[in-house]
Amino acid sequence: MGLATPARATELIVCLELMPNPAQLPILLAGVALLLVHAFVMNRLAGIPYTIWSTAQRKVNHQRKERVMRYFRAINATVLSALLFLPLAASAGWLNPHLETYPDCTKPKTLPSSELLDLTRSGELFVVMADPESDDMDSILALRHGFKGAIFDVDILNDNRPLADQTIRFTDTLVRRDDSFPEWVLGGSRGDSFFFVVRLTAGTFLLHPGSFDHSRFPVCEALREDMD
Repeated sequence: MGLATPARATELIVCLELMPNPAQLPILLAGVALLLVHAFVMNRLAGIPYTIWSTAQRKVNHQRKERVMRYFRAINATVLSALLFLPLAASAGWLNPHLETYPDCTKPKTLPSSELLDLTRSGELFVVMADPESDDMDSILALRHGFKGAIFDVDILNDNRPLADQTIRFTDTLVRRDDSFPEWVLGGSRGDSFFFVVRLTAGTFLLHPGSFDHSRFPVCEALREDMD
């Protein structure tokens, strides 16, 4: 037995990983609510006794029904077009955040971790490891692009992972995190951010520029234009 169209749509959303973050579930539920409101209003306008708790019957004016049905078809086409637009918006990165790489965007440098710590406000940096079993979008993005995690000047996860004494190798690559539309609207995001790509003993990590004085590390014009 074939699946109904809504079931097929749900199957595509799951298989294509268009909405992998639980924070995006309100968007899906909002679409369901929109369809329910749409069905209720249009049936009422058409004179069809679309009931809530009762089975009230009413006479239907044929001409009025035909006129309303024309409006119904137009509005229905608009709603369906909007629903079909969602997968395109997801593939374009509007529903999910994504990372964009900028090679040859800064000069490579190598310095000891103690020198990097001297450039921080607190004299501390903390390593946040990407968890492959987590549904956190930042972990998913980091692992998908081959990064072990990120480095900040605050202990975000409270797991006490200070940056160990080692050599820090700044590559010539920078990465911009392009926030999704739901993050911008629902999460109060302040916009895109960028990271330096550094190599530690444990692998390649993303270093947030707000964690240290990065005036010694000029970035390319292309990144500055995209951040504006």
